[in-house]
Amino acid sequence: MIKLLTGLILIVIPFLLVNLFEDKKKGFFYILSCLIGFHLIISLLTQFFHFFSYNILLLVYVLLDIVIIIYYYQKDAKFFKLKFSFKNIKIDWMLVLVLIILIIGLGSVHFNYTGKISTINGIRDVNNVRIIYPYYSDEWSAISLVNYVFENNSLPLKNSLIGEGSFMNFELGFHSFIAGIMLFLGLTPITDYVFLSLFFGILICILVYFILRINGIGKLNSGIACLLIPFIVNGSNLPGIWYLLPVTIGLVCMLLGYLFISMNEKKASVFISLLVLLFYPPLFVFYTLSLIFFILFTNFTKREKLVYFSIYFGICLLVAFILSIKVLFEKDFSFFNTASYIFSKLIYSTYTENAIPDYSIWKVIPILILTVSIVGIFSRFFDRKKYWLLMPIFIGLIFWVVYSFSLFRFIIEYQRVVFVVSILIVCFSGFGLDFLESKFKNKYFKEYNMFFILQLLILVVIFLFSFFYTSFNNWEDLKLNYLSTNQLISPNAPANTYLIEDDLILFKEINKKRFLSLPWKGLVIGSATGNYPLDSKDSTLTVSIVDYAYFINSNCSIKKELALNHKIDFVYSIPFFCEDYFEFVGKSPENMHLYRFIDR
Repeated sequence: MIKLLTGLILIVIPFLLVNLFEDKKKGFFYILSCLIGFHLIISLLTQFFHFFSYNILLLVYVLLDIVIIIYYYQKDAKFFKLKFSFKNIKIDWMLVLVLIILIIGLGSVHFNYTGKISTINGIRDVNNVRIIYPYYSDEWSAISLVNYVFENNSLPLKNSLIGEGSFMNFELGFHSFIAGIMLFLGLTPITDYVFLSLFFGILICILVYFILRINGIGKLNSGIACLLIPFIVNGSNLPGIWYLLPVTIGLVCMLLGYLFISMNEKKASVFISLLVLLFYPPLFVFYTLSLIFFILFTNFTKREKLVYFSIYFGICLLVAFILSIKVLFEKDFSFFNTASYIFSKLIYSTYTENAIPDYSIWKVIPILILTVSIVGIFSRFFDRKKYWLLMPIFIGLIFWVVYSFSLFRFIIEYQRVVFVVSILIVCFSGFGLDFLESKFKNKYFKEYNMFFILQLLILVVIFLFSFFYTSFNNWEDLKLNYLSTNQLISPNAPANTYLIEDDLILFKEINKKRFLSLPWKGLVIGSATGNYPLDSKDSTLTVSIVDYAYFINSNCSIKKELALNHKIDFVYSIPFFCEDYFEFVGKSPENMHLYRFIDR
């Protein structure tokens, strides 16, 4: 707790500089962007040079804050006279209400969940339960990599699930950044990851609110629009703002870029692209279009356009070079092999082999929200100054349509396209509400404040829905279609308890051992305990050394042979009887049995 409070205080101090800006909002977003960039750089450098430790991070932040306080004192010594008046504080009560509703709704995802959850034994209903562990497979990979960084004080460039072998981590910036945050704030990866996912989910909604406000949309319409974002469907096969993934922080930085574009901050909008690309390189597809249309249709001189285009694409080349260095080393400096490997990451087959999920747009974005958003898009369709926000949607919709029937992917995966484009579309619901408000301001509506009453009713409905937020089961419509058989597979629930406390108790005294279990159990137990699964759920880190299903269905002699050949220390599975080779250790309430291999 002391580390947490100390870290938060040291992080807040730089925001003193906001007072030096004439436009406080602009100042806040400048400082926020700089802090994200500063923390990323410090995390990467300390891990690269192997002196990543709490004391080093603490020292760096203390020095930073001392410099900031001295600079602030020189610029605004009046602050230190401690004259303070509440009259000078302007509170955005709409923003306060938005925060309360978001905390109630998104907070219930882990801390008051009601609805269907996936378990190792199928889907079941729960009421008001607290689930402190992450849900999405890539989140568990992130936890494994963060633990690796903690143990080795180095960059996450190894497959931490198997404890050996290089790992081409193109999401290096994200994992390094999260490790830095957790170490500096004294957080525990396995139990505190969900707090970060809640924070960044709320931050995405708040950034949308300010984008709309800066673009001239009223507080009520902006508040309603950002509160509609959580109603974009989150699914086990469609990651949304429930989860903390590389695309999440990449999107945060992209939205910060959109704020700078909205404020006509040319340099900031270009330079923040470095953060966007370091956190999630595939967002290049969207942010490049935004910058191109911003530069083309803003009052840039020809020389300025050339300079800013050169800087931006220079940044892109820099990020590409940084991400390619590891590949170049692994490929023995063979440029042909390096280029072939990188090309395979740009054009590739979908991860859902021979199957395409049904992400029909009306199943992802509720019909009413989609309708208002479409109104907003058409209301700004001929406004060239908004093309920077429109064009990413149009290119995203092209990806969305093509991916809906094709198994091939280009740069960015289907699920991430749907996630990003859905948020941008719902952002336009604010413009849609603003357009409808202007059209309904006739004498009757104006006299009786009908539209204002409608806005309040919408807010009341959203507020009430926030208490039942996790109960909606529209994720069930996102079925997986196997092309060869036309078979539709229903998805699992977006929340799960694949890791339970009893798993941790059984593995408490087991460390750095090789074990075989169900793929999901392999991933979560391996990430949580530091043991090495031989079969794991597909994710950022994947292990497929021994097929669990093949092992379980084999006779005892084959089980022994597999255990010897692959150095299996433990098996955590449904019950089986091979007493001569596998010693029973314990069982969980899920009827999962832990066996120790006996080499006889």
